[in-house]
Amino acid sequence: MLHRMRARLMKSKTGLLVIVPAILLTLITITFTLLSCTNTVANRTAETTSPAAKPKFQVIGLGVNPAEVIPGEEVQVVATITNTGESGEYVADLKINGVTDEIRKVDLPAGARQDITFRLSRETPQFYKVSLDGITGQFVVKAKEQNTSTASSSAPVNPSTSQPSTSQPAPTQRRSCCQ
Repeated sequence: MLHRMRARLMKSKTGLLVIVPAILLTLITITFTLLSCTNTVANRTAETTSPAAKPKFQVIGLGVNPAEVIPGEEVQVVATITNTGESGEYVADLKINGVTDEIRKVDLPAGARQDITFRLSRETPQFYKVSLDGITGQFVVKAKEQNTSTASSSAPVNPSTSQPSTSQPAPTQRRSCCQ
């Protein structure tokens, strides 16, 4: 009887030696299959939700020149735009005192930087605030100065004496270094 039990035990050990590696190989195969499917889904998700999958524009500078003008004089507003995402179209909405003044559309490739120049003028003397995507600048239109001089003489006036100047230059005093 001991011999029979021993024979059964040996058969079962041999069977276990064959079955256990087969089960382990099956589990490993299933694990790798699941991991590769999960990675494929994760890669597809990353491709569709990646932040670089769409344009990302930023205004990095806004210059207003000149800062002070007279009515009707031109002011240039230069905005520098960058695109850190994919290629796309940027819509520049220039506002003056909070109201849209001009809209420009610009195609910017990925990683590009471009200046957009707006030319404008105003007739009303006042302070103007310029803004584009939260970046601001300013300029002022000053009233034209009126010429209030009522002198009847056509000769130019010498500002130091308020007298009409003569055609001869004023005498100059010379100093000697050795006096």
